[in-house]
Amino acid sequence: MIKKSFVYLMLLAVAAVLLLVNLYLWHLERNTQHRIADLQQQVGLHLRENKQLNDRNDALRIDVENLRSPDSYYSYEEKAREDYGMIGKNETYFVLPDSE
Repeated sequence: MIKKSFVYLMLLAVAAVLLLVNLYLWHLERNTQHRIADLQQQVGLHLRENKQLNDRNDALRIDVENLRSPDSYYSYEEKAREDYGMIGKNETYFVLPDSE
């Protein structure tokens, strides 16, 4: 009788352990799926950001190539006038009012 109840008790303990392991794995799988979805969203965000930065780098690369070209004096002058408001020697600066 004692052996029979001991076997049933051990069987019940093994079943309980298997149930707990199954619940743990199920919970772990759900958390993993949420984590994967979050990481995929972050990857998409970083890909968009990288594309914007690559586009900006391409534009800057073109500017650098223009400044390194043999005709770069005109590029320097144009950039200085547009970005820094440069006025050359013997030039007069006029401000025209906006017509409304």
